[in-house]
Amino acid sequence: MLHIESEHCFHCNTPVEEKGHTQHLLGEEREFCCPGCLSVADAIVENGLQDYYTYRTEVAEKSDLVPEQLRNAFALYDSPELQEDFVSKDDKLSEIQLTIEGINCPACGWLIEKQLIKHQAIAQVGVNVSAHRATIKWNAEVLPLSSILSTIETIGYKALPFSPDKHEQIFQSEHKRFLKKLGLAGIMTMQVMMLAFALYFGVFGNLDEETKQFLHWVSLVLTTPVVIYSGSVFISSALNGLAAKQLNMDLPISIAILTTFTGSAWATFDGQGEVFFESICMFIFLLLIGRLFEHKGREKALEISNNLINVVPVKARLISDEQVTTEVPAKILKPGQLHQVLTGEQFPVDGEIVNGSTEANEAIITGESLPVAKPEGSAVIGGSINVANPTVVRASNSLKDSTINRIVKLQELALSSKPKIALTTDKFSSYFVSVVLLISLCTYIFWSINAPSEALWITVSVLVATCPCALGLATPTAFSCAMAQINKLGFLIKKADALEQINNIDRVVFDKTGTLTIGSPQLSGLNNYSEFSDNKILELAAALENNSEHPIAKAFKQPTILKAEEVEVTVGTGITGTIQGTRYFIGKLPEGATNLNSISVTDDVYLATYSTMTKEPSKVSILAGFTLVDEIKPGAFDLLASLDKESVLLSGDHLAKVTQTANALGIKSFFAQQSPNEKLTTMRNLQEQHSVMMVGDGVNDGPVMASANVSVAVTGASDFAQASADVVMVASKIEKLKDLFSVSKDTIKTVKQNIGWAVGYNLLVLPFAVSGWLAPWVAVIGMSLSSIIVTYNSTRLIKN
Repeated sequence: MLHIESEHCFHCNTPVEEKGHTQHLLGEEREFCCPGCLSVADAIVENGLQDYYTYRTEVAEKSDLVPEQLRNAFALYDSPELQEDFVSKDDKLSEIQLTIEGINCPACGWLIEKQLIKHQAIAQVGVNVSAHRATIKWNAEVLPLSSILSTIETIGYKALPFSPDKHEQIFQSEHKRFLKKLGLAGIMTMQVMMLAFALYFGVFGNLDEETKQFLHWVSLVLTTPVVIYSGSVFISSALNGLAAKQLNMDLPISIAILTTFTGSAWATFDGQGEVFFESICMFIFLLLIGRLFEHKGREKALEISNNLINVVPVKARLISDEQVTTEVPAKILKPGQLHQVLTGEQFPVDGEIVNGSTEANEAIITGESLPVAKPEGSAVIGGSINVANPTVVRASNSLKDSTINRIVKLQELALSSKPKIALTTDKFSSYFVSVVLLISLCTYIFWSINAPSEALWITVSVLVATCPCALGLATPTAFSCAMAQINKLGFLIKKADALEQINNIDRVVFDKTGTLTIGSPQLSGLNNYSEFSDNKILELAAALENNSEHPIAKAFKQPTILKAEEVEVTVGTGITGTIQGTRYFIGKLPEGATNLNSISVTDDVYLATYSTMTKEPSKVSILAGFTLVDEIKPGAFDLLASLDKESVLLSGDHLAKVTQTANALGIKSFFAQQSPNEKLTTMRNLQEQHSVMMVGDGVNDGPVMASANVSVAVTGASDFAQASADVVMVASKIEKLKDLFSVSKDTIKTVKQNIGWAVGYNLLVLPFAVSGWLAPWVAVIGMSLSSIIVTYNSTRLIKN
């Protein structure tokens, strides 16, 4: 056997630069340099010709499936400078959204996902069929972006980094091509039907055989472009699936089209037998009409989801160091740069108002229609609209990392991920296609023996009538529409599984501060146990709390010249820092304090000092205690009253405060003075018997939110809480949480209705098709109507 060097392609002996293309061959795992060489090797093995590699005397030519010119174009996207605009990075993984051209149905998305996820460097792939977009997470150090684009190209689709303008152009271009195919099929169907009508009903009188044959030839000429051009929607999809060794839902349709056309063409050439050109044209025409209605239904959901993309700012008024204002693209703004926002303009990026005060319309992001007051020092959200006065803003994020872009990414990630019920349906659909093909083969054999002249048409009816297109649409259309409705209500779901799991929740656990309460505790009392003045105590507290994002820290914010150093934040306990050479602590009551007997244990927060620079308990002395008051959110009462699930209050606050809040809201089960670890233990105990949702907002809620079956981060939650949550609440009204349960319930109900209809229809129509009682054109109409019914039923989830 020819010797191949280590880390060289087993097929062409080219050095392997991109890992992941392997095949078990001649008893060993062999490496290949590209998808092209791997595909050739697959073909050799499948045809039993692996001895070629044993007896060959020279290596083969490199079998690249992507032309060199196209590979060079893809290679441009590996440039770090170019990737800055569309690739985001998280730890070792990079993430990108791609526009995919050529997607026709859920089977296309499924095929792309299956092919890409085979590569070890790709961690996650999600294809949103409705939006023609894919979200991919991968290790860019192992696999360059150009290789991903090339892989998608080899299976029959075109992919480019997502750009809203370019994506819209591609979407409209595909739509126009689809309408051209539909138009051609419609025109040719009318022509061929007229000829067939005249032949069937003797409109031309008694025609001789030569004239009939001539009309058959005319019909063949008119039908051929319909099959090749209009029918390519289905045939290319089926071929792509077969090339990737997958049976998709367009395969039975393609077999029906090609079998009928080939049989009719042969009858025309041979001069004997029946021709069915009019049925082929009508078949393709009706199928395309069905697909058009499906696309329109999915576009309704997509239109709502695209609202955020359409308001991503494109320009900004940058203020230079010389105080000169210049209009620039919003994407070049960097954190710290000043920019002017005039009345009626969008805030281009997240930032802080440094000059002026105004009001902002944040409806597109939060769903709240009333403007929000923005005094100097307030944070503003990129994409919201300045509705009152011109202001100067300091950017806190770049456009790529702004709130609105993060929301768009979360939204797309949710739409491209698949819930368990969708994965189950996809798997069932692939098996169903195999069963349809097997039943069709048995049908053809039976009728070929008993009624040869009817065998072809009865088989075509079986292939068409039982095609599981509606089954393939049952779940994705429902979840796409549900996501669109949830976005309208002011929620962002980070994974589609959450929407399915919410329906199973029977316990809802709430954090107190910032979740059920306003989250802005006010200082209501100070007990001074030291010789320091009250002002000194407040300054020390402010210096420490300036290092915290906890809602309680806001109660202590005030101007101070003191600065804490060597700060240590212990989640769920408090903050330790050195101020003017002395070690101080603010937080929960420290254990082992020397003056515990002389203080009030009902204070909410304590300020203490260490007599040494260490944190030995015996050296702690309480300086002061603070009492706080936090108002319950008005919407919390409506929410708790409307929930049909048992609520639990889980808080690190004092028992008295937690009891007071729980009683006010009618919550019977509550836990107080819980550390993050204790919260986690309580959550796990609840999960032993219940499916639990956690609703929170703070850093200390992160671990318990990650543990919950479903977690929701409320408006204004910390970055850590949002990262741990399955659902991020953008709407400011806590009572809207009940709508999340309502949409989840309606979605699962709709999915079950869709699956029930799709499976029920196929089972009902199968006996009629197999027995020859169902004409092919009736089968086409039935299959198309089935898909349209499923799509329409899903769009009912989108409510005005």
